[in-house]
Amino acid sequence: MKLQETHRKDGLRIITVSLLTQRKVYVELSARVGSAYDPEDKRGLFHFFEHMAFKGTKRRSLKDIQSFTQRNILSINAVTRPLTTSYYGISVYTKMKETCDFLCDIYCNSTFPKAELEKERRPILLEIARNNDNDGHVAFEEIRRNLWSKNPMRVSGGGTVEGVRAVQRADIVRERNKWHVPAATVAIAIGKVDHAEFVREINKHIPLNTKSVKWQKWVDEHEVLPKKQRVVIKKPKRNKAIVMLGFKIPYDLSDRTKECLLFCLEQLLSSGSGSRMYKEIREKRGFAYAVGGSFGSELALSRYFFAYVETSLEHVAEVEHLLQKAMSEPFTNESDFEEVRERSIDRATIGFDDNFGNYAELIWENISENRPVKDIAQYYSKYRTMLQSVSLKEVEAIRKEFFHPERFVTVVVEPR
Repeated sequence: MKLQETHRKDGLRIITVSLLTQRKVYVELSARVGSAYDPEDKRGLFHFFEHMAFKGTKRRSLKDIQSFTQRNILSINAVTRPLTTSYYGISVYTKMKETCDFLCDIYCNSTFPKAELEKERRPILLEIARNNDNDGHVAFEEIRRNLWSKNPMRVSGGGTVEGVRAVQRADIVRERNKWHVPAATVAIAIGKVDHAEFVREINKHIPLNTKSVKWQKWVDEHEVLPKKQRVVIKKPKRNKAIVMLGFKIPYDLSDRTKECLLFCLEQLLSSGSGSRMYKEIREKRGFAYAVGGSFGSELALSRYFFAYVETSLEHVAEVEHLLQKAMSEPFTNESDFEEVRERSIDRATIGFDDNFGNYAELIWENISENRPVKDIAQYYSKYRTMLQSVSLKEVEAIRKEFFHPERFVTVVVEPR
């Protein structure tokens, strides 16, 4: 693996990860703006923006775009996160130039045809409806609302029905002109790619522009107690209930070792058939089919933990009790810990395994935390070393540091 970065004088960052054994290349073009910047009365604006990028450019009609992607790109998509909007494609490495040209075209030259905007509004509203019909999504949204007040984590990025209906073409054009500038843009290529060649292609399609941008900053609110600690939502025509528990963790952990310890804690507590939650709730009592949980983070905004159980209405109270107990009891079984550590060391030994998503995720993590991107080259070897040195005693200390019942929010979605 060879990682290189060119930082243009106008702020554009061009990053490549060269993997000589690959026959494919992943190309991504991202703006450092996302749903966190949605106006309150137009929530869903940047999600809508992302959808409209594929509807036509100054050079390509909608039909041209469809024909080009079918012929040249193996997989293409876009995603809106709170602080980024990304467009990416994977192609055979010999078509890097074509892929780069296409992504730069939709990024810089989309025309957002009004007729297409009105048509695309309906699928976005259906996407929101699908999410609102998903009980797990509903539970997590309620946890968000009760954990965060001003941080963008308080809402999902998909938007609201009212917000999406309010978005107009002028809103999208205004935000494109403001944010799709070099100072807010990151170009990434991963796979069989030559750095100098990729830089030439990006420079060809994205000219110098010294326009500046101003980003907002948010506090992670990890010290703020929840608005409510328990919420019950009743839904008609349901044959099961969902119990979900969540809480915040400080975003700035000050030390990578704590991230490693949290990962070990997740494995012991909630991940897989060897976890405490699985054994206590499903294996011993048969109270659930799906049991799980994980620590998560959103770039530069927040870290959190959530656990979920799908159960029957008659067992909701017992499952809530077992969840609370699983969070509060100390971990003392050295054998369980050694199993988790060995499996985790194996994963770190495999490392990136040429997974484009792993590389991109770590690149963005380092960008958002103002760490040198080149540091990711040693990420897994350092992580493996940390795993070899941590102890169960340290894992238990992390549990005590971050797991406090007064900070938990429990949401139950149950049959009406």
